Amino acid sequence: MGIVFALARVKQVLLNDLQAYGLADSVGRELILPTLPTAVAGYRAWCGGR
Repeated sequence: MGIVFALARVKQVLLNDLQAYGLADSVGRELILPTLPTAVAGYRAWCGGR
């Protein structure tokens, strides 16, 4: 289907929980981003700057 799930503005407390339950690896650590600007930049890079 081409759906990509990513998380933005992930604080350390949430990241700790995601890691504890094995969800960080399921999501993909490259798709767990600490700020909204890094998420936007990552999306733009992923989609070719559209």
